[in-house]
Amino acid sequence: MQNDSGNLGDLLSWLEQCETPTQHDHRQLKSISSNLETLLKTGPTDAAESILRKLATAAGKDAEWRKALNDYGILESAILQMSLERYQDNQSLVNQCLRVIGNSVIDDDRNRALVTQNLGMLRDYLNGRDLAGTELAVMMNLCNDYEPAQKAAAEIRLDQTLAKFLYNHQVPEELADCAVDLLVWTTDCLTPEQLSNGTHDVFEFILGTVRSRDCEDHQDDLMAVLLRHLGEESVRCECAQRPEMLAKVMELANAYDSHLTDDQVKRALTSLSNAQPEVIDDEEDFNIEMTVGLVNALSSISSTDEFVRAHPFTSQLAAEMKKAITAPQWRPKQVYSCIMLGNMATSDEASTHLVQVDAVHVSLRKTLSSSNDPAALYSALGLTRHLALPTTNRQTLVEADFVSVLGRLLGHDDASVRGEAAAILEKLTPEETAIRHMVSKSQYHERIHNEVSSSSSILEHAVTVALGPSKPLPSTAMKNAVIEIGRMIVGILRSLSRSELDPSTAKELSNAFFETPLVARPVARLVRQRFYATARSEGLLGLGMMAQSEAGAACVVQELKEDSGLLNAIEEFVVEQKTGDEKTNRDYQNALVLVSALRKNGISAMDEGMKRDVDALQSHLLGLWNS
Repeated sequence: MQNDSGNLGDLLSWLEQCETPTQHDHRQLKSISSNLETLLKTGPTDAAESILRKLATAAGKDAEWRKALNDYGILESAILQMSLERYQDNQSLVNQCLRVIGNSVIDDDRNRALVTQNLGMLRDYLNGRDLAGTELAVMMNLCNDYEPAQKAAAEIRLDQTLAKFLYNHQVPEELADCAVDLLVWTTDCLTPEQLSNGTHDVFEFILGTVRSRDCEDHQDDLMAVLLRHLGEESVRCECAQRPEMLAKVMELANAYDSHLTDDQVKRALTSLSNAQPEVIDDEEDFNIEMTVGLVNALSSISSTDEFVRAHPFTSQLAAEMKKAITAPQWRPKQVYSCIMLGNMATSDEASTHLVQVDAVHVSLRKTLSSSNDPAALYSALGLTRHLALPTTNRQTLVEADFVSVLGRLLGHDDASVRGEAAAILEKLTPEETAIRHMVSKSQYHERIHNEVSSSSSILEHAVTVALGPSKPLPSTAMKNAVIEIGRMIVGILRSLSRSELDPSTAKELSNAFFETPLVARPVARLVRQRFYATARSEGLLGLGMMAQSEAGAACVVQELKEDSGLLNAIEEFVVEQKTGDEKTNRDYQNALVLVSALRKNGISAMDEGMKRDVDALQSHLLGLWNS
């Protein structure tokens, strides 16, 4: 058999001796591709394999050889041979082709670009167990510091193959680092759309791998991949529907939690509070990062409809959560247990059972009374808010002295804690006993750790908080203390106006209520804010209810004097909300009630200018639907 530079023996001899090809070697280099094709067509393949072996070894040592492989079509020829069906069972030949490809892409982006175009074909060879080691090395050389190949690997979902191989122990031990690195790079390049498709199997394989005892060297990287998948909604829904899978995630969370030192527990809770995320910059603190990630994932899983359907409040999981929140020390485990249990309590039946039968509120009160940690408090408050929804539970919570406990938390530094505490107080205010606790100036002040002085009531403390400086909330889904305190005051007004309330009791509580300094201001600010339309309506209703008595009207007039634009704001709001007819428009009716009550009960507190303004507003409102 002949070639341009002589016989095959000469070519092999030249390959053996040539350390670095130069332009003088043009004829030999040019002949390699044609020789390979001829040898492979005529067979046997031993000679072709010998040439490929020498080329692969040379490319692994010398950059000029890597350049020559591309310039003379040798790399493309090696790729082509792998793609031909007749050679796919020839493991020895394919192995040498893979070596040529893998060594040619070392630090050579031009070669990488050519190979990347054929990544799907290369991925298919991973299914051949005998070639897995060589294939992983090729992929590693290709993707290392080369983002186009990493993105291409994501497009063909190389992560699915890698995750399966790792789970089934099909990766040679010496190449485990390569496989995990490839998995991390590929996962990082997955788009949201790619993550939402074909991800469940990957997640399950990785979950099984990280729970095994033989992956300690790669635990951190695999856990990072796992958390990336747990951030995907479809994966969370899958976990929610499959108790055995959810149990495995919880087992991981508990394992990381159990390894936290006391100091790390504090830092993990700080990070979970949302208000002040913990910055993890120490490898030894990786447990914190993983614990926080898993707790957040479990919280998100439990917020799905699938979770609620699969885990009723009578389930074994619920029993575990109830047991967890009785622990003397509040750890990340208790945070997610509280959140998950709260998400199970989606009905009045569940919430009533948790209080009247399980008495979980007793443990919650202990935490709310003793802890100052925002994450612990926020999660405990979240569950308490669920428990306060059924009317049958409210008196029980009031009798357990939750009013004073929540009153203390209104002054907490964390804005989310203040908002949750105020939201629960708003739920409790229909109870006469709760209102009495709120307006009392002496009976309960000592129970809230001197944050309310002996001359103040919890209501006065709440007003002070609502009118004080506030910090932005980490999420718009969180309760805003300023809004919730205003709504709480409106709730008290509703309760005081109930016909079934004993007249003497109503008068006593009303007098104490209206003696509270600036009690109308949080309600007026509900009307003035523009972010929550429903709260504006509640504020308008509250001002109207206040104005039904001389004492209340005087409070409203005080706000009109303080805020000269309040009447205009009311007028603008009613005009903005003009829908239907005047008889069915709630805001229109409430505005009329307010101005009518002011003209009746507040006339002595108004100066002439304000009287004219109130009369003008009334005239405008009466003519609004006729204009």
